[in-house]
Amino acid sequence: GSARKATVLELSADGRFLAAGNEQGLWLWACALGEDGVFGSPWSVDASTGAPAGFGYVRGLALAPDGAALYALSAADRVVYRFARSGEAWVPDASFRLDDSAAGVLSSLKDLALSADGSLVAVSASDSDAVILLEASPAGFAWRGELRKAGFPALDGPADLAFSPAGPLLAVSCGVSDMVAFVDCSAEPLPAGVLGPDAAPFLADGSPTLAWSPDGTFLALAAPGALAFVRPGDGS
Repeated sequence: GSARKATVLELSADGRFLAAGNEQGLWLWACALGEDGVFGSPWSVDASTGAPAGFGYVRGLALAPDGAALYALSAADRVVYRFARSGEAWVPDASFRLDDSAAGVLSSLKDLALSADGSLVAVSASDSDAVILLEASPAGFAWRGELRKAGFPALDGPADLAFSPAGPLLAVSCGVSDMVAFVDCSAEPLPAGVLGPDAAPFLADGSPTLAWSPDGTFLALAAPGALAFVRPGDGS
């Protein structure tokens, strides 16, 4: 049906699970994938089948490294949810209400990313020029910190997020500054460099989507009319 169009898609790092959601509806979907690529029994939830009260407008998805949890950024109620896998179903077991955090009310929630070890969740808010970090543990979520344009000018309109598979380096696509900002999340969020239109002119054409190579050596940037690969740290 029209309410079940996948506008957000996430594949687990090991290729065992696939998840999808809709940024203008309440639909969330997930399933296991066999080694031969065959889909397992799908699970889905929406307003009529037990979605959490207020859930909807999915802006970001992430699967835990072990496939045991699915994280979703719900813009409707401005909450980060964690769904634990139970057989072929996924059951909400933790949540974090962003408006009640130290960051205050954030505007234009855009994306969610999970670190390679599953310990950190990042959320971007483009109109607030902010990226916030939450610690994730079996007990739930805890506040880690935030980084804003006031302390890191490149964070102007942060949108797409991608954690490096090799460590706590977070890449942030910023559509207003026409830059990709890099954030060191090892202890607290700190600026770790930028890639701008001087080195990558295509960034001026629009905010790119981001994806790391499996070993964290290269970052791929897909922008309107361009696809580029960069090696953070050496300017290539």
